[in-house]
Amino acid sequence: ISNTFRWVQDHIRYVAFEAGIAGHRPDTPKEALRKRYGDCKGMALLLKTLLKAQGFDARLTDIGTNEIPFKVSEVPTLGSANHVICTLFYKGKTFYIDATCNHIPYTYTPQHIQGSEAMIENGDKPLLQIVPQQKADASIDSLAYQYHLQGDALAGKATYQLRGDMKEWFMSIIDDAGNKNSDDILANNLNADTHNMTVSDVKWTDQDARHEWARFTGNVVNKPAVQQMDGEIYIELNPHNNLFDNRIDTTGRSNDYYFPVRCNIVRQASLLIPTGYKVDYLPPSAKFSTPEGILTCHFSRKGNTILFHQKMQINHRRIPLANIPKWNEAVSKWKDACNEQVVLKK
Repeated sequence: ISNTFRWVQDHIRYVAFEAGIAGHRPDTPKEALRKRYGDCKGMALLLKTLLKAQGFDARLTDIGTNEIPFKVSEVPTLGSANHVICTLFYKGKTFYIDATCNHIPYTYTPQHIQGSEAMIENGDKPLLQIVPQQKADASIDSLAYQYHLQGDALAGKATYQLRGDMKEWFMSIIDDAGNKNSDDILANNLNADTHNMTVSDVKWTDQDARHEWARFTGNVVNKPAVQQMDGEIYIELNPHNNLFDNRIDTTGRSNDYYFPVRCNIVRQASLLIPTGYKVDYLPPSAKFSTPEGILTCHFSRKGNTILFHQKMQINHRRIPLANIPKWNEAVSKWKDACNEQVVLKK
């Protein structure tokens, strides 16, 4: 199943062409193979056909994405479904496979169809099923640094990991950029937003669509994070490489705000305490909760290593207009807490 889905991802390009009858009738699998491209209907039918030929119970499925505000059973018209996927019944489980997604395994259901009502082919009586909605941590964007003190800078290894919709989103950006610019994008994502680190030897360690996680690494030198004075070292462990932490401008805004995806944004750093130094100040941990998500920041020590961990967990994409000031305030306090410095002393 995994290899068949991967073959379609790799060899059939998604092109949404919907003129005339093509907006309702899918290309035959033969035609999709000949052209090497197809819309959601043609790709889903090809995937279904390949799976059924191997003995699997795969079925075409009409579904409305999160752009459709009603279900098929509520408004039974063609306007209730704007997408087609392949549903697979396998070993007592149901998998909703979207062939237009190029970088996720078949076991992950993309968020744009989570919570939607699927109309699955079943002879004269189609099945209607609600696609389960997964937790926010099913999609993760994670960046971790392993540091040691090297002169007047932090040096070490950075590891970026992605799964779920964050994996699909990021790797689609890489695809659009092309091979010529992909290395620069990877390096920039290991860097701070101000690009004041030195990043080298960046490489993928796993970018297989069949795997749950995508992962790339690089070496970093972070000089601006270290300040030394009178035998004390002031260290800023916050990497300043976050998503969705900008203040939402409410000036003239009359509508609610929507995040692109529910997810966890995780940033971590570990620092090996240099010989001859002790921890003089370790900032307090903090947690800020809103109806839309939870923001946490933790400083701790384990043996001779200082650990920093921050997370933005977005549980609901929509922030009602009245809640935006509270969200802005929580993000501001969270960023202040994450920006505190660790102090080492001889």
